[in-house]
Amino acid sequence: MDTRLPSFRSIVGMGKPALPFLKQKLEENKADDWSLAFAVVEICGWNSQDFAGPNGPREFRANVLAKMEENK
Repeated sequence: MDTRLPSFRSIVGMGKPALPFLKQKLEENKADDWSLAFAVVEICGWNSQDFAGPNGPREFRANVLAKMEENK
């Protein structure tokens, strides 16, 4: 995931107010929404390694979403 892309930086730049929208998008579980999980991790200041798993980006997305549910 190239986190230097202007579109990605714009999402991260929205900060915490964007989290409800990002959570909603992640819950829809669409093909490419895993990239939004990287934005959530950066916005929240979490360590991305905590969400990695052997099943790739979709598992990363699921793990981030689970953490968001824990932190309601």
